[in-house]
Amino acid sequence: MPTEDRRVLKTRKLIDDTCWALMQEKPFDEITVRDIAQRAAINRATFYRYHTDKFDWLEGKIREMVREVAEKSGGLLTASATKADVAAFEAIFDHLDAHYAQYALLLRHKSTGIVQDLLSEMHIQLKAQAGDQNLAPLEEMRFHYSMSAVVGAIEWWLRNDRPISSKDMARELGQMHSGWHGDIQK
Repeated sequence: MPTEDRRVLKTRKLIDDTCWALMQEKPFDEITVRDIAQRAAINRATFYRYHTDKFDWLEGKIREMVREVAEKSGGLLTASATKADVAAFEAIFDHLDAHYAQYALLLRHKSTGIVQDLLSEMHIQLKAQAGDQNLAPLEEMRFHYSMSAVVGAIEWWLRNDRPISSKDMARELGQMHSGWHGDIQK
């Protein structure tokens, strides 16, 4: 597969940086492609060469971020809890912490449904990683419940400006996850 031209990479990064900067200044719904083009000192046609509209850019960023979270956890989350879950949670929270500024911007712009999209995508990725295709309906429901709680905890942590360390979050979620799945075995 041929690598992208450096100019293409530079232009994509310029668009990304500009969009993130504008999101710090005003609600995403109020940002226009004209705003992006003017701030980036490109013409609108250049923006449209890479994205169909601002929502296409945003959806691409969300998918990229979710893919990175999934890669960082390395498929370690399982339908039945193991010590690997804590390592997966550590990887996830380390990633979230390292990219906090972007996640915080996404959460701030909740009127666009970004938060729900991001968290839904994250839940789907976590479920797929766990390989729970062959779970009995009750086990699948419990796994869905626990992963929804994980996603809720992630949102809480980000919205509250990371009030506890990523390591503490990982440990707590690992223990809760183990507790939920330990109860299944009883």
